[in-house]
Amino acid sequence: MKTITNPARGGGYFRNLRILSLLSIFALFTVSCEKGETPADDPENFVNLSISDVSDGHFTVDFQAGKSTKTIEYAVCRAVNMKADSVAFMEGSLDNIRQAIPEGDGKISVHFDFSNPLDFGPYTVYARAISESGQASRFVKEQVCALTTGVTVEYVSRARYKMKTSYHGKDFIIAGYRQSKQNFFRNLERNGYEQSLDRIVDFIMNDATESVQNGWLDLSTPIFNDGQSWEEQFFWDLSSDNSYTCRDDQIVGFVTSDGTKITGAYAFEIPLQEYDPSIPLPDSMKVEIDFSQTLTETEEWNDGGGTATTTYEYFPVEISMGDDYEHYFYGHFTGNFYDFVYEYDGLMDRFGYLFGQNEEEMLKWYFTSGGFNYILDTEKIDSSLLSFHGITVYSNGETVEDYYPEMTIVACPVNWNDESVLGITVVQVPEEYLKGAGTTTDMETKGIGKTDMGKTATFTVPVTRFTETPPCKVMPTVQ
Repeated sequence: MKTITNPARGGGYFRNLRILSLLSIFALFTVSCEKGETPADDPENFVNLSISDVSDGHFTVDFQAGKSTKTIEYAVCRAVNMKADSVAFMEGSLDNIRQAIPEGDGKISVHFDFSNPLDFGPYTVYARAISESGQASRFVKEQVCALTTGVTVEYVSRARYKMKTSYHGKDFIIAGYRQSKQNFFRNLERNGYEQSLDRIVDFIMNDATESVQNGWLDLSTPIFNDGQSWEEQFFWDLSSDNSYTCRDDQIVGFVTSDGTKITGAYAFEIPLQEYDPSIPLPDSMKVEIDFSQTLTETEEWNDGGGTATTTYEYFPVEISMGDDYEHYFYGHFTGNFYDFVYEYDGLMDRFGYLFGQNEEEMLKWYFTSGGFNYILDTEKIDSSLLSFHGITVYSNGETVEDYYPEMTIVACPVNWNDESVLGITVVQVPEEYLKGAGTTTDMETKGIGKTDMGKTATFTVPVTRFTETPPCKVMPTVQ
């Protein structure tokens, strides 16, 4: 993998790069430990590291070792390969492991120069302490991008990657791009560009230049502040003849500004990670709905003629995921989910051919490809959106009231390998809550919303498991 840069220069006009989405912000994820780590017995045999003096092509790694440490083993690797590299580093099989001897105070600094030609990474720095007896400590790591204004890669799986901004000057990022490698190259071909990373950077620069000139991009406003993290899924590649869809290597790009002009464009590749057969499929989700009480929520909005209000009534809901998931997609529908799939949105008619009319595979793709609105990665949700009743009062005095006797809960957990299972269940609202159809006064006089039914429903949403997922068709190799 290589990284390519393009210092600010003039640009042409290319109007069909709009398919490249701006980087979206997702919830944060923390990795607890690395495979291959072993605890150290000697508390004085350790090493800490920090990064300093970061500029374009340069950075310094500062080590602080313990009293029992004789040498420090360290390595600088591509951050996008951190899963395999961290294991190889602990096993001692990584190719570029080096050693440093700490000074009397346990400190030593090592400078790195990747300026000619400029290669900004992003990188992961690994280090561990070795004692006089040869005992190795736990390893530590730090992410770094050899750019004054850049990004670090904090985490990578087959399903997603986490990045963070890294600012060491006055410039900031004003635009970000991500796309599957194959899709990006097809866009280059359509516009007469060669299929290479440096051509992609030119493409991004030209697009940003056009966006600034047309007022679509603000030179003075960063899209991310310094140290801000975000997550992305691996982008799906849809073949040029629309015959298949598959996860693909990613191209990540960004454009920098000093507040008055574009100062640079950069791009690097994140390869799709190797499949790990040791990782199990995700578990099912558990749903608990408290039918013994109802809650209300009112919002105001402008209906064009004035202020309208909508009051929702809903049940408290807790949703817990099982094991072996990395993130999951969750949502609910008022009414029957399959009516939505087949009638309202026509999903099978639109996408079924990609999966041989296999309903489950099509639905899993629909959820995990970003076609669905709700994307969450917490272990539990308190969902106030699971409403069964709503009243809207418009500014002209008109009142509309709706009851939803049937709700469908859908969840699609995804593991490290980007494998998913699908859980769908239909919830029937108790009749006691549906008899007051009419006005708010009717509801209050009948006690609806205050009745102590003493009911709590707990159930596990069934999941459809696919032990033999058809592999993606082989994509053409891009040179």
